[in-house]
Amino acid sequence: MPKTAPQILRENTDPRRVGAASGEGTLRILHLAGSMPNDWGGIERYVMTLARAQAELGHEVTVAGVPGSPLMRRMREEAPTVGLEFQTTQNKYDPRAVLRIAALMRSRRFDVAVSHFSPDYLVAGWAARLTGFRSLLMTRHLVIPFKKSRARAYARDYHGFIGVSQASAASLVASGFASRHVIAAPFGCAGLVPSVSVGAGWGPRTFGIFGRLVDDKGVDVAIQALRRMEEDAELHIFGRGPAEERLRALAGDLLDEPAREEDVAGREGKRRVVFHGYTDAVADVMAAVGAVILPSVWEEAFSVALLEAMSLGKPIIASRVGGVPDAIEDGTHGWLVPKNDPAALARTMDAFLRDPGSGAAMGQAAKSRWQTEFTPTSGAIRVTQAYARLMDRE
Repeated sequence: MPKTAPQILRENTDPRRVGAASGEGTLRILHLAGSMPNDWGGIERYVMTLARAQAELGHEVTVAGVPGSPLMRRMREEAPTVGLEFQTTQNKYDPRAVLRIAALMRSRRFDVAVSHFSPDYLVAGWAARLTGFRSLLMTRHLVIPFKKSRARAYARDYHGFIGVSQASAASLVASGFASRHVIAAPFGCAGLVPSVSVGAGWGPRTFGIFGRLVDDKGVDVAIQALRRMEEDAELHIFGRGPAEERLRALAGDLLDEPAREEDVAGREGKRRVVFHGYTDAVADVMAAVGAVILPSVWEEAFSVALLEAMSLGKPIIASRVGGVPDAIEDGTHGWLVPKNDPAALARTMDAFLRDPGSGAAMGQAAKSRWQTEFTPTSGAIRVTQAYARLMDRE
C-alpha cells in the first residue's frame, strides 16, 4: 500500500536534530528575497517565519531583501536575531542583482543560499555560476511545472529543489529535475491566539472563508453550495480583492450587511452571506465562526490559512487540491471535497451541521497535528534538514 503524505512527512522529520543543540553544528543560511518589494503575502510570511525559527534553533541566518519592503521592515521589528542584507531584483534578467548576489556568495559567509520567488531564480543561478557557489537551493511555492528550457537552466545552476508540499515537489519532478535532487519539506506557521474578548462566537451554523477575493479561491463555489444546502447556515467572508463585486452579485438575495460588526451575532436563523472586508483580527474572527471553509479551485501549494485554522482547533472543510492533503487527512483532521463542486461542498456542510461532535473531534485532531508537525520550530527543523540532505547529494 502506498504511503500517505502524512507518513512521508513524519519520516522526513527528525525532531532530535535541532541545529547546534544537536551536535550537528550550525548552518550559515542566506535567504534571497530581492524580488519582494511591496507585498506581504504567503511567500513573504514564509521567509520571515522560517528565518526567525532557524535562527532560534541556533543557525546563522541572513535575509537579503528590498530596503523598505514589508518583509524587511517586519524582519527588523520581529526577527532581531536574523541578519539583513539589502538587495533588489528588478526583474529576472537584472544584471545588477546578479552582481550583488555574487558579492554575497564570494564573501564566503554562507554555507547555503536559498531563493524563493521566480525573478530571483535566474539571477541567483547566474551569480552561483559566476562565483562557483555550489550550495544554491530553490524553494518552489507553486504547483506548476516549469517550462523544459527553464528547468534545464535551473538544473545546471542549482544544487537542489524544495517543494513546500508533496504536490509542489511532484511538479518539480514533472519539470524534469532528477528526483534525488527534489525534496518535499512543508513548513508551518505561528499559531493564532484569539484575544480575551472573544466569547462563544457566532454559533455553530456559521462558516468562515479567509483570504484574498480572487477567482482561484473558489468563494463562488461556497456561495453556490450555501444555496444548495438543506440546512440553514451563514457564510462569513473575510478579505478583499478584484472578485468582490461579482461575488456580491452572486450572493444576491442572500447578501446581508449588518450596520455594525457587533450586530453580526444574534441574527441567526436564516441563510445569509456577510462580507466583512479585510481584518487584522484574524485570530478573533476565525475563532468565532463554527467552521472554516477553504474552497480553492486551483492547486494551492500549501495554505497558511489552513494551518492557522488547525492551530485554533477549528472544524475544516477544504478542497482536495495541491498540498492540502499534506496537512489534512480526510475524516481525521477535517473533510476534503472535490474542487469546484458546489453539490459536494453543500452535502459536507450539511453533514457538519447535523453532527457537530464529529467536526469538533476532527478540529482537535487537527490542532494536535499542528502542535506536533506544523509549528515554526518543527517546520524549520524539517526544512533545514532538507537543506542538509540536498547539499550531501551529488
